[in-house]
Amino acid sequence: VVALWGDLGAGKTALARAIVASLDPRQTTVPSPTFTLVQTYDLPRFTLWHCDFYRLSSREEVEQLGLDEAFAGGVTLIEWPESDADEPGEGDESGSDEGNES
Repeated sequence: VVALWGDLGAGKTALARAIVASLDPRQTTVPSPTFTLVQTYDLPRFTLWHCDFYRLSSREEVEQLGLDEAFAGGVTLIEWPESDADEPGEGDESGSDEGNES
């Protein structure tokens, strides 16, 4: 999960567009997810989820997006993560591989 923090107009969407385009030059249209809330891109090596939490006001609204799959197996860019009541993954201690044997 990559949280994109910044004021309105700071370039969060422009950065996300550049990331998507650099990972897959075939992606010529990378819309802002401001109204759709989530855009997904099936890239050659993984699925990238681009989210915008600007219009969300509660953790329940975030949970309704069904992002478990994104957090578990994809790469997720989140604009306006501070708009959520709690940050995604907060309280989830499973994200660290430290001390785990493979």
